[in-house]
Amino acid sequence: MKKFFRLFILLALFHMLFACNKDDITPDDNSNLTVNERMNKFINTQMKDIYFWADKIKETTVDQNKEPEDFLKALRYTEDVWSLLEVNDKETRTFTDGKEKTFGYNIQFYRIRDSLVGGMIQYVYKGSPAAQAGLMRGDIIFTNNGKFLTETNYTRILTDEQVVLKTGLIFQDTLFVSRQDYSLAQEIFRQDPILLDTVFQVGNKKVGYLVYSNFYDDKSNSLPQLSQAIGRIKAASADEFILDLRYNTGGAVTAARHLGSLLAPANNVRNQDILIREQWNPTYQQKHGSEQLIIRFDPSVLANNLDLKKIYILTGENTASASEVVISGLRPYISEMVIIGSQTHGKYVGMTQITPPQDLQKWTLWPVTFAYTNANGESVKGGIPPTYNSQEYINYLPPFGDPEDPLLGKALELINGMQPVAASLSRCNRKHAEVSWKPLSNTKKYLLIIKISFRKIS
Repeated sequence: MKKFFRLFILLALFHMLFACNKDDITPDDNSNLTVNERMNKFINTQMKDIYFWADKIKETTVDQNKEPEDFLKALRYTEDVWSLLEVNDKETRTFTDGKEKTFGYNIQFYRIRDSLVGGMIQYVYKGSPAAQAGLMRGDIIFTNNGKFLTETNYTRILTDEQVVLKTGLIFQDTLFVSRQDYSLAQEIFRQDPILLDTVFQVGNKKVGYLVYSNFYDDKSNSLPQLSQAIGRIKAASADEFILDLRYNTGGAVTAARHLGSLLAPANNVRNQDILIREQWNPTYQQKHGSEQLIIRFDPSVLANNLDLKKIYILTGENTASASEVVISGLRPYISEMVIIGSQTHGKYVGMTQITPPQDLQKWTLWPVTFAYTNANGESVKGGIPPTYNSQEYINYLPPFGDPEDPLLGKALELINGMQPVAASLSRCNRKHAEVSWKPLSNTKKYLLIIKISFRKIS
């Protein structure tokens, strides 16, 4: 099965690049080696140097004839399920700024029955080909180019250059497919991770709500736009705040720092208190120095800071990396944190992008290089458990901001002290008609990246 990814990465705030001498690399005697053997040699050298668990694999030997991806998997420490070797093509390339060639939708796939697969759209980026075609959150895709989705072809609606889709629904065990075609072609465009920012009137309270899909930092627009979104909530004099990170698999630590600084108590931001600390292997810990491995709040955002003492956070099993940095990093400072949804992914380590020599740049190596904790020394290892466990409906996703959404509805219930308004009968029938759908693995990639273009070669 082809891999497909939502690419969500963590960039460190501080400069971590240390020059290496030629002596750092085994002398080039590769003339008789195949391309795969040369790449395996490169992987072995890097992993036994900068890898977080380098001391655990010093004596590990792996068959040099393996495919490089398999070589890396065999070399990884048993606790490591994240280090990977990326093939640099359009399907697997990691994007750091939100600009990529895509249809612009995020999809959860389910095995419906027998070989039938349905693709539930979790969100659509504004201005994307999917949005322009009229696709929306909650639509379920059943066909592509006239063929029903199955476990052998469903990823094509993510990887093909062009698709013609039909949506549908299942009611009382009968599949109804729409007559409408949605014709899409992939385009390169910038994805705006702010899916919704708004303020609700709930009883006598104003409630700010932000749905944030990725921690992108494009060095120009994304962080100012995040400040403006929070600023609008502040200007509305919101009494409570809900942060929706249920689909957010991570992103740039600069964006995580920015959002954390917009939400944390103002005094902690003003004092530039600690958001997270990094821990590298002993060699690199000494090279970096302890102060350089501390990421602190940013007081430059205080004009839009919400000065929160209490926060509601919506989470899912794919809430990871930079999302967990924000949740964990805020915990020592926000006196009441209410987490609603599912336990988070538990990505407690970060990764560095290492570019091989020119003749091997079919690949990019992403080894785990550090772990992180918050100011209290707490790790997100194992995931962050919810205060209230709440699950989305299997076959119905209401629009963002609709109180019929179980996660948002629970937050509003806690804020208002009342049960949310009951759903309509027709919607109830849809929501509960099918409960046996099996989620298919999305093979997501959870990257916490310390440095983009780190190249440990002469």
